[in-house]
Amino acid sequence: MKHSLERTSPKGGPFIGTCTLCGKTDLPIGAATQDCENVRGLTQDEAVVEAITGVPAGIAVQPPGMDAEYFKEREARFRKELEHLINRHSRENGSDTPDFILAEFLADCLAAWDKNLTRREQWYGRRLDAPIA
Repeated sequence: MKHSLERTSPKGGPFIGTCTLCGKTDLPIGAATQDCENVRGLTQDEAVVEAITGVPAGIAVQPPGMDAEYFKEREARFRKELEHLINRHSRENGSDTPDFILAEFLADCLAAWDKNLTRREQWYGRRLDAPIA
């Protein structure tokens, strides 16, 4: 694979860039024809998208309209639906625990699992969007 260069020098002057695949800096335009170590393991398509969007590969881009309020409302809706599901199937009867407390507990378990899964993948140096084998 060849270097995937992103311009870092001002336009109008000589091209100087950084390779988005290996991170090497101060590369001239001719480096685009040289082999790259690609230590990040990106595909050429991922490198191009990263260069265009400015968002590192593997980072989810938040679509317009999906701000913190949206996610807060979505979480509240999920917990309410979970509460109704528990109640509809009388699953609160075994522990004599109110369904809203069980729903909160289960939603918190999912959040804890997501957090720890992310931490584990970071620890092993794996990309978060890569399939887990």
